[in-house]
Amino acid sequence: MFSTFIKCQIIIAFICNGFSYEHTEENLKCFNDYDTEMKCSLSTDRLKSCSGYKLNITHNVFNMNQNKPCIFEKSHPSDKCECKIKVQGFVITEIYTATLLEGTDVLYSKKLKTEDFIKPKTPVLSVQKTENGNFNVTWDDQYSDSVTRNFLETLTINLSYGIKGGLEKISKTVQNTVGSFEIVGKNLQQNTDYVLTATMSTSYNGHSISSDQSAPVEFTAQPTEKDLKCFNDYEKEIKCSLSTDRLKNCSGYKLIITHYMFQKYNACIFERSNLSDKCECKIQVREFVREEIYTATLLEGTDVLLNKTLKTEDFIKPKTPVLSVQKTENGNFNVTWDDQYSDSVLRNFLESLTINLTYGIKGGIEKISKTVQNTVGSFEIVGKNLQQNTDYVLTATMSTEYNYHSISSDQSAPVEFTAPSSPNEIAKMVIPTLCFGLIVIIFVIFFCILRMKMNWWDKIPKPNIDANLGEEKGHILPPSVMKFSQIHEEIPTLDLHEDMKLYQCLSVSEKGNDADVCLSLSNDVDADEKCIMKNLIAFTNPLYPTVILDDGSVTTTDEGYQAFPGLTTSTEGQLSSSVSTEQALNASGALKFPQSTGQDPTHVQQSSLHFSPSIQIDSSYQCV
Repeated sequence: MFSTFIKCQIIIAFICNGFSYEHTEENLKCFNDYDTEMKCSLSTDRLKSCSGYKLNITHNVFNMNQNKPCIFEKSHPSDKCECKIKVQGFVITEIYTATLLEGTDVLYSKKLKTEDFIKPKTPVLSVQKTENGNFNVTWDDQYSDSVTRNFLETLTINLSYGIKGGLEKISKTVQNTVGSFEIVGKNLQQNTDYVLTATMSTSYNGHSISSDQSAPVEFTAQPTEKDLKCFNDYEKEIKCSLSTDRLKNCSGYKLIITHYMFQKYNACIFERSNLSDKCECKIQVREFVREEIYTATLLEGTDVLLNKTLKTEDFIKPKTPVLSVQKTENGNFNVTWDDQYSDSVLRNFLESLTINLTYGIKGGIEKISKTVQNTVGSFEIVGKNLQQNTDYVLTATMSTEYNYHSISSDQSAPVEFTAPSSPNEIAKMVIPTLCFGLIVIIFVIFFCILRMKMNWWDKIPKPNIDANLGEEKGHILPPSVMKFSQIHEEIPTLDLHEDMKLYQCLSVSEKGNDADVCLSLSNDVDADEKCIMKNLIAFTNPLYPTVILDDGSVTTTDEGYQAFPGLTTSTEGQLSSSVSTEQALNASGALKFPQSTGQDPTHVQQSSLHFSPSIQIDSSYQCV
């Protein structure tokens, strides 16, 4: 039973120790400033409050222990429990004993050697702007004269400054004995707020413990001489500009120009430039002398920011030229300009002016530059060297070597001109287009004709002609089975050696539904079945069309030729004697029948026999 109780007590003790927090020497940190103060801090990473904790500092002086207690309190700058003890002075080799108590319970003791825990005092900073636009930083190390000089000489100031609210910081380390440090104003962004802080450290104890950070000091950068630029046009005007790369606005700044000899001054207020992002002001003077000197004073309100000395010949900047471009008759472009100077300006100065012309394709990167003396007055751009039908932009600046600095004027307003198209260029564009269009038209016409042929011409039925037609006798005109009415016809004896003979029908009469036709050809009737001439004028497309003259004679023409079907030169006009004259006339078209009426065409009463009014016979064909 007793052993069980002992075990429970041990378990409870372990549990309580697990949930409890005991302070160690690492939680207690003590430092001395090597002057009159010792400060100790108790870490609050696990400490909820400072109440109940006390520190006793024991110092052995002449074999006597001096005990100095201090109560921990919450520190305002940091979340720590701190206590401070005042002493009369420190010796680098002396030893202190620090005892931490919670109520009356001693938690632990810690020995402290003076040289091992020296932490310099926190410096106090001050910033003043100088006449040259820089910022002079000074500090107070807070040490009294009683501190040894050797210790003070080991102190160093660690400065850190940057734009307010920014992340980037610039750090500088300076010996404490120097007493000050100058921040160069031209390296700062103008009209911008900066924040400066510092810490102090020492190598006197070989540990280089830094002091707490100083209270921040703010300062604002102001324009410098580099930011103020002044120029004169060597006629009547001085123009000064204040760079806005670091300047947010122009309000509040004023410039006073004072003549060195006559002590005359002119004041101007800076305003935002319309052409550039700068603060500018202009002052009118009566005239300029090359060697005279001016003083420019920049003020913000009533505070003088800087002074700058200006010698006339050192800051001459010519006026901005005004350009004009005219196209000439030969296709070139004549460029002229106005230097904006009056006749009162010295001729030597005007002769020293040069015009720097620059032109190029609008929107392009490549530029062509030409330099011309101002006295020339014009410059001609050769049109054939330009890309045809292209927009160009021309600008110019003016400079002078009168002051040996060759400061260029502001750039002139851009002037645009267009290079016209040449006939060759037009031909190069038009001819290929026309050729292509002509090819397209030819192809369209070809396909249209081909389609028309397929839709119309190819649908016309072709006559079936025996391949052996004309090769054998009796196949030229096959015998007809059709019966026609008797026809009285007279075929004369033909003289085949004569060129042409014309025979006309003597009488053609028509009585009722019967056709009595009389064809008077010749007195020789026996020749009607001996020979059939190949060319008959009554055929639809006669071999030799005829023309009947006023005197009744007949002549042939050269128009049109179509071989009589079935009769060719190769057959020599041979025809079987069994073939009747009627059939021959019918085949040649000499016999005309009316359109079919649905009746038998062999019926005599339903047919009418027609003869061609004339028959033309070609003597080149011979009968068998």
